[in-house]
Amino acid sequence: MALDLAGNLYVADSGLNHIAVFSPGGDLTHTIGTGGTGNGELKFPSSVTVAYRLDASSQPPGEVFVADQGNFRIQV
Repeated sequence: MALDLAGNLYVADSGLNHIAVFSPGGDLTHTIGTGGTGNGELKFPSSVTVAYRLDASSQPPGEVFVADQGNFRIQV
């Protein structure tokens, strides 16, 4: 699980092969990824983190990193 600066919670859901994103109030707002082996596809995601750049003017200001365990890679 990871929190972004806005208070959204990112949860690696290994069973459904995606990242679930919840608002600070606990509502599911969207998911990231689908099951598979291509770009943006996940196979047993095991962890997630949100990283931010030190330069606040950078676009995008941050990125989501996922340990895509079943595909033996890190997805950004």
